[in-house]
Amino acid sequence: IPSMIPDSLVLKAKGEATAGKMWEKVKDEFEKESKMMTVDLRRKLQEERLPENGDIKAHLTKLKSLRQDLTAIGAHPGDENFAAMLLGSLPSSYDPYLAALTAASALLNKTLDPDTYLRGIGDETDRR
Repeated sequence: IPSMIPDSLVLKAKGEATAGKMWEKVKDEFEKESKMMTVDLRRKLQEERLPENGDIKAHLTKLKSLRQDLTAIGAHPGDENFAAMLLGSLPSSYDPYLAALTAASALLNKTLDPDTYLRGIGDETDRR
């Protein structure tokens, strides 16, 4: 095990008597790091805001990247949560468009998924 892990983990696990106990120690350390990475990525996603007249394409790309990163570590934010964070990240100048989009989806009795919002917001930006 020591030849396959970073030195910092070797130091934490070297006092264990068996390979099984060393493995448990290494696994515990990776789980702690994974949890902190999840918290950090979720915080970044929730706090991301597009300023008025900001670069919407870069903003949407960053949000999608954060969602992909969370999904890659097994912490997918969920479509409803991601959609809420996406809509909440936009400046108030998008409110009329978002209100119209939301009203249209309600009239059609259709829930919009995040990818539909992303495409719609991109299209609205191109239209502006």
